[in-house]
Amino acid sequence: MQNLVDSLFTSLPTNKVQLKSTVTQIEHKENGYSYVSVTQNNRQNIIETTHVIFALPLRLLADSIAFTPNLPTKVKHHFKSTSTWMAAHAKFFAVYNTPFWQKEGLSGSASSHIGPLVEIHDASTFDGIGALFGFVGVDAATRIKAGDALIKQAAIEQLTRIFGEQANHPIDVKLIDWSQEPYTATIEDHQAPTTHPRYGLPSAAKQLGQLHWYFAGTEAAQENGGYLEGALESADAVISALNLH
Repeated sequence: MQNLVDSLFTSLPTNKVQLKSTVTQIEHKENGYSYVSVTQNNRQNIIETTHVIFALPLRLLADSIAFTPNLPTKVKHHFKSTSTWMAAHAKFFAVYNTPFWQKEGLSGSASSHIGPLVEIHDASTFDGIGALFGFVGVDAATRIKAGDALIKQAAIEQLTRIFGEQANHPIDVKLIDWSQEPYTATIEDHQAPTTHPRYGLPSAAKQLGQLHWYFAGTEAAQENGGYLEGALESADAVISALNLH
């Protein structure tokens, strides 16, 4: 996935890419243009454009961006009630000099109910660096209360019980908690849905195409919402709407 992102990034004009920028407001005016307010390094810039394509999770859009005109009531309610897939979860990585478990004939995959990691997989690189990753099975509120240091320690102890003493000596550990990422999750996302949500856009949202506002995030996809395929699906739908094929 990183190779795909890097390839797309290098194909864009460097002066058109604005990093570390936060969109706070979008206003559509009678002249047909939208004016996008962007905060960067505590300075506000205005971008004038004819089309706006949103790739943020729908719930984050409704919570963090002011729209003029306002989003229709049904659309805003739909957006706010749409869970961001996996936003409530966290992933742990332990990195090693080599994937030692492979030499012992182990796959690196495990399911466990003793310790914070409920599902573990081999994430080693092709160039020989070993890595084990696992999904943290405790909820967001418990993770916040426990703190990163305790979760990391407990995860290493769990990997050591499963894969042996070598697992107790990683060269690096990482804990990625999506619920604490402000550009991924809202407070409402801290509680994970019990089943895969129904995604897609209400008809009223599609009518916002009249303002040249389009929604290309995976949560906007009808068939594969929440997955990488959903991001491709919704992007395809926007491209079709823009007649860019």
